[in-house]
Amino acid sequence: MTQSACTTFPAAQRMVSIRPAEAADIPAIADCGARFVAMTGCADLLPQTEDEIAAAIARLMTVPGVRIWLAEAGEVLGGLAMIFGPSLWRPSMLHAEELFFWIERSAPAATALRLLRAARAEMRAQGVRTQTFFALRTSPPAIERLYAAMGLRPIQTAYSGFAPSKERVTVRSSSSEEV
Repeated sequence: MTQSACTTFPAAQRMVSIRPAEAADIPAIADCGARFVAMTGCADLLPQTEDEIAAAIARLMTVPGVRIWLAEAGEVLGGLAMIFGPSLWRPSMLHAEELFFWIERSAPAATALRLLRAARAEMRAQGVRTQTFFALRTSPPAIERLYAAMGLRPIQTAYSGFAPSKERVTVRSSSSEEV
């Protein structure tokens, strides 16, 4: 039996370090990613297997502007991926947007904060002016407090799903409308 890349180990052994991900990290990211995908509530929209997740991570690592950081203490405890590029709405500003962010339940409490600090240091170094982070319905309540402490504010709720094959959408209320 192989050991998971994200198992629990005694707190005394947890000196968490943050570093950029490398191609050799793809299997560990995919292992952790498979558990994360399963708990998101939107697994049907994401890669379904560790192989698909590994292929997606490998593709992300080749995209210009993508940065991935890992938290580890002997094993991977979390990861944060961001894409840096011109803001779509204000192209004169460099924007950073979260692609994924997960922390293993076994990770020390400050792991998320340490990943965010690494990302923010890179944002400052690159001259990023605007940033977007996400919270899923399944995210722990602490994520909203963490984002608020970063000076971020919630501005929208996103709805995701598969594109319908029909052109019309019927909205049912007291009177039906077609959109």
